[in-house]
Amino acid sequence: MDVRYQDIQEAFWMFSDESNHKKKAKTELGKDIKALYDRYLHSEDFMIYCHIERERRVIEQGMRDSKEEGKIEEIKKIIYAKYGIHELEWLYDCTEAQLDRIHMIIFENISYEGFKEQIMEI
Repeated sequence: MDVRYQDIQEAFWMFSDESNHKKKAKTELGKDIKALYDRYLHSEDFMIYCHIERERRVIEQGMRDSKEEGKIEEIKKIIYAKYGIHELEWLYDCTEAQLDRIHMIIFENISYEGFKEQIMEI
């Protein structure tokens, strides 16, 4: 196969952006690359890869969610121990920064209302 500058240039162009593979190839090498890429996209290996990647992302998201849930449950116990208050559903609306701030100010000598106000100001 005689590879020319134009062939190499098209090959680089095709790999520079995935959407370029969808466009019509101009050279013989480009047509071969497009055919290989299309065959790969429809192969069982690619489908398995997509499935594994999706499962990995679902697991990671679940781990992040459970970690946040555990953090909120821990904070609820601390607030209950200090203030004796059970109605703490507002904690689920807090940002990560607000939840971190709770650990810093929970031991200050302030009322529950003042504590909640300081958290919500952030």
